[in-house]
Amino acid sequence: CFLRQALDTAPIEQLLLARARAKQARDFGKADALRGELRAAHSVIVDDQRRAWRRVRLYGDYYRVGPRVGKAEPKIGKLLTTLSQAASGERAALLEELGAMGVQVDEGRGTWRRPRRTPEELAAAAALRGEAESK
Repeated sequence: CFLRQALDTAPIEQLLLARARAKQARDFGKADALRGELRAAHSVIVDDQRRAWRRVRLYGDYYRVGPRVGKAEPKIGKLLTTLSQAASGERAALLEELGAMGVQVDEGRGTWRRPRRTPEELAAAAALRGEAESK
């Protein structure tokens, strides 16, 4: 699995240190650029409040927060990757499709989540899949 592979933390720690120094020097533009580099080059998200970092699976510009999703994650990932590259006219339809799957997208933070579904929601989704398969 991508997230469980051995990880050389030295370059990540160097970037984190450079980011901390930039913040101390009140060079917030540089600190933000280093945060972006951590995310783009190493799939690392920095949590300043907890003073921690973690590696995440990126789908385009988005990463998951909240509970694991299961079998639907590959399909959601493809839609999110497409959303990241979509023109403004296509975004609404993609967000609507994701919403129909119960996915909540925070475009400002670049995160997505699909809260745990109730037994009623799971039954309704199974019924919809059954209808689609019978056609």
